[in-house]
Amino acid sequence: MRYRLTCLTPLLVGDGRKLSPIDYMVWKDHVNVLDQWRIFRLLAKGPRLDSYLAQLKTANKLEFASWGGFAQNFAGRRIPFENAAYSAYWNRAAVESLHIPTFAAGASGPYLPGAAIKGALRTGMLFANWRDGMLQDVAARVKTERPRAVRRKAWKSRRSARAAPAVCGS
Repeated sequence: MRYRLTCLTPLLVGDGRKLSPIDYMVWKDHVNVLDQWRIFRLLAKGPRLDSYLAQLKTANKLEFASWGGFAQNFAGRRIPFENAAYSAYWNRAAVESLHIPTFAAGASGPYLPGAAIKGALRTGMLFANWRDGMLQDVAARVKTERPRAVRRKAWKSRRSARAAPAVCGS
């Protein structure tokens, strides 16, 4: 079965990986995700591979002045900034904050795992059933009930007391 989903809010379903600032280049208010394998194959045919690898080793970001053509010609994806002013923020940002999480994708492209849908449905159900004073009710219940770890410890000690063999002295 195939379903089409329309997201009404921003959504990131990550796969646990991140793009480093040398995997993409900002150009004309767009994030251009570079196809590094394609660039390596092209540069391997000529003398520029060594200079590209040297910049990758030492650079925090790829310089547009040196490698801007790659942003135009070898971008796998072009993602526009929400606002053109954000590219100035990107230029001033610390390198540690410029890693971009990647989306979950399979052979047929990006997908939305069922766990993400389940989490969104649970959040929606909680919001739909939320009423005033609910948090105070939960806090009151937790204070009056014994915590689960204490109950489990008591249960284990009772169980081990019943299972222990009787020792007879002779």
